Amino acid sequence: MSLLERVTSGNINIGLGLMLESLFNVKERYDDKRDIPDKVDINKYDYHIYNVLTVIRDIRNSIRGPYKEVDLFNIIIDDMNVINSYYADTDCKVVLMFPDYTNQYKIMNTGKEVKETKKFKEVVDLLEIAERFKKKKSGLLCTTMDVKEATFFKGKMLLTTSYLLDLQLIGVCDLLESHTGKLKNKHKVNSKLSSLGKRDFSHIPYNKVTHWVFGDNTLVAPLSIVDRKNAYELSLEKKWTTHSSENKIRDDLKKIIKLGV
Repeated sequence: MSLLERVTSGNINIGLGLMLESLFNVKERYDDKRDIPDKVDINKYDYHIYNVLTVIRDIRNSIRGPYKEVDLFNIIIDDMNVINSYYADTDCKVVLMFPDYTNQYKIMNTGKEVKETKKFKEVVDLLEIAERFKKKKSGLLCTTMDVKEATFFKGKMLLTTSYLLDLQLIGVCDLLESHTGKLKNKHKVNSKLSSLGKRDFSHIPYNKVTHWVFGDNTLVAPLSIVDRKNAYELSLEKKWTTHSSENKIRDDLKKIIKLGV
């Protein structure tokens, strides 16, 4: 176990520790008075997939003071092994996902002017760390999986990630947020799309096309504000709902926008 000073909850990094409170009876909580969101029945899921980049990011943010990369790698193993132990008596399997966004990043940014933002550079840094960790993960007890192309699991998935592009790798599924521990079912992940002023996105369905149009706050750039405003107005005119099919959205939008996906 690492002796580095860090902020924890339930003996793991605080971000994922707070998330676990929505799933399990966590001891040694960071804040015993914190209101826990509605409990999530983990037995409804076959897999809980953790994006390794989110795990690394949350661990780095929990460490106080300088550290060596070997310390970071040891904490990843420690934290994921503690997390994995919570699922021992459940029907759900923990999977640590190592994403490769190369192809999906190109597809989802087709026809756009892409700027290398601070968040983009952070993702690049995390991907490089993840590649090095992959060679040093001896002792990790949970299942790991490399995902580059669309890989659709057989079974119901719960996903913990900071990157909406994951839904183009493994399919649209429920999200369980780190830190907040809030569950967003597949009809509410539209809240992760890039905002457009104060416009209400609650009726916008999440799918590949709406993701390409509106973008997100990390890896997928949005279209121009004019195109997005037009798309939003169309969504009201055509009475989109979160249950509208991707084919309907595509047919509606291609009348006003040249689609890149």
